[in-house]
Formats: sequence, C-alpha cells, structure tokens
Amino acid sequence: MLHSVSQNQLISVLILTAVLLHYTSGVQSHDPKNPTCCKRVSPARIVTKIDDCIIAEASHQCLPAVIFFTQGTYYCSTPNARWVIKKLKDLKNEGRPCRNSTTGTV
Repeated sequence: MLHSVSQNQLISVLILTAVLLHYTSGVQSHDPKNPTCCKRVSPARIVTKIDDCIIAEASHQCLPAVIFFTQGTYYCSTPNARWVIKKLKDLKNEGRPCRNSTTGTV
C-alpha cells in the first residue's frame, strides 16, 4: 500500500511539472526594457518619435503585435492597422526595419 501511494505522488508531481512547463514556455520575455510579448494591443496611432520596433508573433499567452519603442516606453500595436503597415514600410525604407521577436531582423 505504501508503495502505491508513493507512485501516485510521483505521477502527480510529474503531471503537475509538465502542465507548468507547458504554460510557461509561451512567455517570451518579462524584461520591461525588451518586451516581446503583448497581452493587449491597440490600433491607436503613436504620435511620438519611434526609436525601434519588434514584430512579435502570437504564442501561447501573447497576441500578434508590433511593439514600438519611444523615449522611455513602448506600445503594443495592432499589426494590421493601416498606419502600422505604413510605418513599417517607412522604417524599412529609412534603413531601420523592425526586428522579429524570434529571428532577428525582418
């Protein structure tokens, strides 16, 4: 009887570990200076100067987004918003293409 309880506990711990690994593997970055995961996005136009940007793919807990960095902050923008598409083209034409969150530069 004692042996089966230990096996059940071990199986429970292994299952719990697998579930936790599954749910945490989708989080790409919690670094506020270099975020690559957006839980909310906005179609609102950014009116301040954009210093850098990242194209973030959808993953477990993250929405697809274009992350624009401005002086001291960042914005998670809707990737298919008309102004975002134009801004991405403009930045690319200026020689400042957005980085991809998984592969480097787009």
